[in-house]
Amino acid sequence: MARIKLPEKNEVRKEAKDVYEEVEAVRGPGKVTCIFKSWANYPEILRQNWNRMKVLLSTGNFPKDFKEGISVLISAKAGCEA
Repeated sequence: MARIKLPEKNEVRKEAKDVYEEVEAVRGPGKVTCIFKSWANYPEILRQNWNRMKVLLSTGNFPKDFKEGISVLISAKAGCEA
């Protein structure tokens, strides 16, 4: 059982819901990861981390899909579920 509530889009405040919708616009419907859901308990932290992630994904020499693939592999290696 999770120690931190991982709220779905219909359970969060408007500020967090706006970020969920931005994440889904970039990653696809229902693609809000557990880490973002945990930050949704503090919408200002969620917003700051999402802004940082957008910069990391959109800059540099490697394509966004490659960078996301690396994060998926690391998460799987660490035993993360999503």
